[in-house]
Amino acid sequence: MISRHSDWTSFTLSVLAASTLLLMTCASEGALSGGPADKTAPTVVFSSPKPAATRVPVSTEVKLTFSEKMLPATVRSALRIVPEPVDGYDIKTTWRKLEIRFNSPLRQ
Repeated sequence: MISRHSDWTSFTLSVLAASTLLLMTCASEGALSGGPADKTAPTVVFSSPKPAATRVPVSTEVKLTFSEKMLPATVRSALRIVPEPVDGYDIKTTWRKLEIRFNSPLRQ
């Protein structure tokens, strides 16, 4: 009986040691390569209102859909609206969509 218990304990410790060693060596510290850098900016694949639209109510939200995912946290710092809206604007963003609501009509 002692022999079986001893064998089981040895086996369990061996499996535990091997698992620990495997887990410690499977992940290496350092920067992830992740493949080549993405140097192509996303493009607009949908917009509302349409480009060059006329007679658009001033309360209309601008809605854009992009060709690839973007980090929502970086959209505001990358967004440029010219001329700058006098009273600012609010945005809602997801991975591929951006909605802009102006706080007052845009200057012409």
